[in-house]
Amino acid sequence: LLIPTTGDGYPDGTFEHFRNVVGQAREGRIAVLQFHGVPDVAHPWVHTPPDMFRRYMEHLKKEGFTTLALRDLNAFYNLDRPPSDALSATRYRPPKDGRLALPIEVEQTRKEEPFWRGVMGEHAYRTEEASLVTGRIETKAPAGSGAGLRVRPYPGGRHPRIGFLEGEIAPMRGTKASVFLPWEGGGYVVVDVPEAIFVDRKLIFLAHTHIPTIWDDQNIVIPNQDWIRDDTGGLRSLWTLPNKVQFGAKISTASGAAEMELWLTNGTGDPLTGLRTQVCVMLKGAPGFTAQTAENKVFGAGRASVRSSDGRRLIHTEWTGAGRIWGNPRCPCMHSDPVLPDCGPGETVRQTGRIWFETRS
Repeated sequence: LLIPTTGDGYPDGTFEHFRNVVGQAREGRIAVLQFHGVPDVAHPWVHTPPDMFRRYMEHLKKEGFTTLALRDLNAFYNLDRPPSDALSATRYRPPKDGRLALPIEVEQTRKEEPFWRGVMGEHAYRTEEASLVTGRIETKAPAGSGAGLRVRPYPGGRHPRIGFLEGEIAPMRGTKASVFLPWEGGGYVVVDVPEAIFVDRKLIFLAHTHIPTIWDDQNIVIPNQDWIRDDTGGLRSLWTLPNKVQFGAKISTASGAAEMELWLTNGTGDPLTGLRTQVCVMLKGAPGFTAQTAENKVFGAGRASVRSSDGRRLIHTEWTGAGRIWGNPRCPCMHSDPVLPDCGPGETVRQTGRIWFETRS
């Protein structure tokens, strides 16, 4: 087709994004919408949830949009004399091993599918969520269980936020770890470590799609890197950026808390200054802590805390070198964002953090 797509109905798309896409339509200018299937269970990474599709169509009707299917173009175009297609003479190499490449997180899941099915079971994934992780048509919810404080890599396929989804499109799972809470039926929080890294106000890494990074400006994709698991149940990560800056994180449980570390190594020939990061603790999976409000949170010196709806339980997070302490009620989430020291060529800098818990009578 010679018609460029303005917006796709992907499974992690939001209504706000759809509204912005169709809002580009005006006199002499069309917006082209593409839907691969409603739903597309055979290709779940591009399917459109039926409830979202219904909402999209209701918006088009309410706002009085004129919609055209391809068959309606005869009235506007001479299809007997179509324009030349520059791609008609282009030849592409056949896919490796005779099959198209899957999304990287699906490929990574299939390499260790029994493990990921167990982790999805611990998170109580539904079949449609599991389908997004495995890239298969799942007919049975994955099985898995666990108890007590523990950390697990977040499987993806389920958005870790309740709201402000337009601010976190296509979240990468390789920076996100689930910290299962110590209370019975307590659920889990998802910590994104790091969610973002800034150098002198330039965004060099973002664990989802929202504000463009310096690599987006160069059309360079930073692929997901899954957590590396150790024998004690802890997780560690290693990422290398195109400019040879490396960073990573560690998270494990000890003494009733989740202990974390974030480090960065300067592989460039220039000093790195103004090193700010964001570390987000998302509360969607923690019953009793999901209220989309700031009223149940306290932001103090270096520490962010959230109180359960019954007032008896608290979750705290704190980092050394913390700069901004804040939260977003729409997500809901809370931050204690560490600032890294200036880093010379070949040097490594780091900060440590923790998530811990409190019960009140």
